[in-house]
Amino acid sequence: MTSQSIEEALPLTRLFRSPSAKVLDFLFLNREFDYSESDIAQLSGVPSRTLQRVLPVLKEEKLIKSIRTSSRNKMYTANLDTGMGESLFKYVMHAVEANLDTITEPTMVSEKIEDSVDHTKLKSTLHS
Repeated sequence: MTSQSIEEALPLTRLFRSPSAKVLDFLFLNREFDYSESDIAQLSGVPSRTLQRVLPVLKEEKLIKSIRTSSRNKMYTANLDTGMGESLFKYVMHAVEANLDTITEPTMVSEKIEDSVDHTKLKSTLHS
């Protein structure tokens, strides 16, 4: 999967095409863990300098939170304790599920098409 197709699979990134959206997609989809600034930059693909501008805004909006400090690094996670954070998280999860459904549907459609093809008729047409 290319980085462009990965970005297309991330709901907020696809919709807003911004570094903030990349960070939120990353933290919502990896909500079980907390991450340092350098981890977020590396794993989300947002440059460190850009992340330094984005994190304070996301914290101010209460979409992310700093939950602890590990060896002088603040550790961040998605903030699902606010209405906006919870709503965005639900949107991301529903969009991911919908993307998965569209990925699996073509296989199911092609199987239905395959089942509906009359192979005897097809063979006789090919041999004519």
